Amino acid sequence: EFYKELSDLYRQELDIDKAFCVAETLVFLGAASDAERALYERHRQAQFQPAGRRFTEEIWQKVLIHPSEDRVVGAIFASALAALAGTSAQLPQAFGLDAGAAVEVDRDARPFARVAKYAIGVLALDPPPMLWTQASADGLRVANTIGQGPGGARLQPSLLVGPSVVSKGDQRELAFEVGKRLAYLRPERFALMALTSLPRLEHAFAATVLASGAQVRSIDGGVFTADNDETRKLAQTLRGQLPTAMLEQVSDLGGKLAGRLGNGLVTGWRSGTDHTANRVGFILAGDLGTAARAIATENSALSSLPAKERLRELLAFSVSEGYFAVRRHLGVNLSLIHI
Repeated sequence: EFYKELSDLYRQELDIDKAFCVAETLVFLGAASDAERALYERHRQAQFQPAGRRFTEEIWQKVLIHPSEDRVVGAIFASALAALAGTSAQLPQAFGLDAGAAVEVDRDARPFARVAKYAIGVLALDPPPMLWTQASADGLRVANTIGQGPGGARLQPSLLVGPSVVSKGDQRELAFEVGKRLAYLRPERFALMALTSLPRLEHAFAATVLASGAQVRSIDGGVFTADNDETRKLAQTLRGQLPTAMLEQVSDLGGKLAGRLGNGLVTGWRSGTDHTANRVGFILAGDLGTAARAIATENSALSSLPAKERLRELLAFSVSEGYFAVRRHLGVNLSLIHI
């Protein structure tokens, strides 16, 4: 009923883009009227429509990052990323990759390569990830790899592309899948890919806070301390690797966690990153049905959240002012014309 009210409002205001977005959502839900379905079918792009601009930092912070993705947790991970990701980063050869498997997105005409180039540009990733085809890869996989930059070796993640993706021709499906993975390559989110498991994430987060010397009250009211030797050992390592200014920054951030540090903080942050990544994939795909089908059928290892919850969040985003603003920014919105 809420979506219906929005549909009526935007049609009365002659706001074609907002009316179209709500009509698309109602069509997906099977609740569109004849007029709403006609509006959707009249304005839906027959072909994949690339965006004309990049995401800005303001768009990321105000629109793309889901409210449940704790900004402080992400900032702490970003501050210590080089040290944390460096513990497991390897050369591409360690993943069974060689020069023959490297994909040059500027020259490769295959759909997955063209979409990857487009997504990397819209997300403004720097450094851009390396792209490889791998016969043993299951769909798309992010690998924590080391690349060579102007200053020598550096962290440079890789996107490993399996046969099912290489052979796929639907650019909308590719845009959702690639965009979702690439959303995790931003510094505040890459620790999740580099450390791979929730226990390792929680261990690394606790060690980073401990290394900074922040006096943080945990969820039970006591001052946070390490609960095992492994965490204390990693904290000591981080103290030796992170610059003093970075440790001070983490300490300041840790002060914002008062009363929240404990069970569930990192888990909630990880769930929030999944909602954020779904938003990014949806925007790049430009089609709600494509995004919804991908979420409903994707490998459960990609998310700890039920598909219904992820879909519910994406549906709410699809009729939000934030989504409308992103469409305007990217230049994919419809003009204000008479409906």
